[in-house]
Amino acid sequence: MNFTMAGIILFTQKYEECVVFYGQTLELEILHRIDRVGEQLTTFMLGDTYLMIETGGVAHEGKKTVANSPIKFRFNVPDVKANCGQRLIPFVPADLHVEATELM
Repeated sequence: MNFTMAGIILFTQKYEECVVFYGQTLELEILHRIDRVGEQLTTFMLGDTYLMIETGGVAHEGKKTVANSPIKFRFNVPDVKANCGQRLIPFVPADLHVEATELM
């Protein structure tokens, strides 16, 4: 199979918040955006893949269980503290524990 690119599609009820998070907070580059009646999506470059954000998901108060959402996004960076700084503070619950692990 000769794939040109692989991607992930994230359906969300909080479309604008997701676009702001991935675009402004994580500073992902926008590949393209569609904003018309009945269709709203934004596609970001994510390494050699893409992340497409679309409307149509279902929000959930608090943390979703694996049964509700069996997917995790993981973003590895060389230095978590240096890369995140204060950027994620508005998006991180107060009771969340983050542990940085150096990957070889």
